[in-house]
Amino acid sequence: MEQNIGRFRFVLPEIAQGVTFEDLIDDLDFVCAQVAVPALTQAGSDVSQLVISVSAADVPFGEASEVVQYFQPFRREGDACIWEEF
Repeated sequence: MEQNIGRFRFVLPEIAQGVTFEDLIDDLDFVCAQVAVPALTQAGSDVSQLVISVSAADVPFGEASEVVQYFQPFRREGDACIWEEF
């Protein structure tokens, strides 16, 4: 069964300067709940799996790179974002 995944990608140059994944946890929660879910709701999307990613520079999707990048999957339950394990 094919599953639709909502991908929300952001550029945050500061992560190249030593910002860690742990430093971003609250921000990733915020972006999921306050940006991604409202955008999906407004679009009438039934996507229930989301991946929020941040990178230090714009990287073409799926391309290998030395650029610092962090990814976090979430499960959407109504208006809530639930952390998922990879």
